[in-house]
Amino acid sequence: MSKANQRFVKDEKAVSPVIGVILMVAITVILAAVIAAFVFGITPPAAAPDLHFTSVVADASDDAVTMTAIGTAVVPLGDLKCVVQDTTATKAIIADAGTTGSIEAGERLNLTGVSFGAGDSVHVVITHTPTGTLLLDQTVIARA
Repeated sequence: MSKANQRFVKDEKAVSPVIGVILMVAITVILAAVIAAFVFGITPPAAAPDLHFTSVVADASDDAVTMTAIGTAVVPLGDLKCVVQDTTATKAIIADAGTTGSIEAGERLNLTGVSFGAGDSVHVVITHTPTGTLLLDQTVIARA
């Protein structure tokens, strides 16, 4: 064996420390990721409420939209975003569902502060704001 090869074979002292440093860096990165996950909180998104609406009626004489809740959840009225739009109008109105109290299955929700005429096509969208869940998206014809 030549002198150059002998020197190369005998000089293996740095191999173990290099591998050790690589392992330490890898362990540090993994620990940092785990700690960050706990600190910043890996939590599943909030569950959507089991609440939907049926029997939607737009009444032009009262300028109100009423509907019946179905499902098992009890939802605070402040968590609902209710948008009512006369499809012939150019803008939607955020209807007032109330900010206090709650709604549950079997109860009627009355949206006020809207305006439309008899025979108008009225589009109603209700969203649960904490989860972004769509609870109602329906178009009805307003009655007199």
